[in-house]
Amino acid sequence: MKRAESLLNEVDTFGLRMADGSETDIEKLIAWTVSQRADKELAVLYSSARKTEAERIVTTRLDQTEKRFKEMRQAHNPTRGAGTQTFRREAILVESFGILCVVAAFGALAGISMLELWPSRTQDAPPIWRKVPCWLADYGPATLLVASVAFLMSFLPFERAFAEYRASNYSLPNQERLMESMWGLLEIPRYLTGGSFAVSVWTFVTIALSALLLFVLVRGFYRMRRTVAKAA
Repeated sequence: MKRAESLLNEVDTFGLRMADGSETDIEKLIAWTVSQRADKELAVLYSSARKTEAERIVTTRLDQTEKRFKEMRQAHNPTRGAGTQTFRREAILVESFGILCVVAAFGALAGISMLELWPSRTQDAPPIWRKVPCWLADYGPATLLVASVAFLMSFLPFERAFAEYRASNYSLPNQERLMESMWGLLEIPRYLTGGSFAVSVWTFVTIALSALLLFVLVRGFYRMRRTVAKAA
């Protein structure tokens, strides 16, 4: 626990130091976001350890960070900016297509697994229950492919905003476009933008679908050999 507390405090301190030395709003926004995430984890850590006073201090820091976010939002008038509204709609698309990818992947996995692992039960099931796994196996992979492409396409406006900022050597005279894209991304829940979660989900989906594909190929090969042997 002491190690976890030390690491989180280091991240929090880094975020605050970055915010103090920032000359642009976008740097302050990123720094406060880093500090906020560390403080949230610290609050959970102190709550589990029943350190009430330490938890109260961290919660106060979180309230101060949220107040800074609100002040910056008001300064940039995100509710009035057409660009911000556009990026918010784009962020909703990113979130929606990301969720659709996960649902389609699990649907395809469930449908193919039911057909391959329990073929006899599927054949003996009522007609409606036979159609469900067949429908999932037929349309799940195609839906996953389309949703993945749409997910990447919907993220392109954010990618362009960051690319323009990097190409300008991080010194854009007018940073409104980048700020608008950041406010749009902040509308997406943390669980969807977390790097560790994203890596874990896509790694699991890739391994699961690869294993399923290998299983289907091997099972089909053995079925073909048995059919040829019986015919002979």
